Amino acid sequence: MNAETKFKIVAYVRCDENANDGIAMSCGVFEQSSRTFAFRKNLYIAQIAGSGYQKVEFDPVALTPAMFIWFSPQRRDNEVTPIYVDRVLIKRQLP
Repeated sequence: MNAETKFKIVAYVRCDENANDGIAMSCGVFEQSSRTFAFRKNLYIAQIAGSGYQKVEFDPVALTPAMFIWFSPQRRDNEVTPIYVDRVLIKRQLP
């Protein structure tokens, strides 16, 4: 696989909430060796609240072995109590 190969990342997420707006969680792709974000995205309560998992798509990104995909709740005590990640799909993009 060459460095030009890009991957489409899709995740299915949800959150339980006690608020109506604001950021529920952040997610992205982090490159460990350079300690930089290849991609970062905020997910809002209105997008992912409720009992059903919501599809979230990342922009295509070139992945390396030094990268990982991460999800992190926002610190909103008693407003967003847990976040859930059902699955993450990674699909190679054709040229």
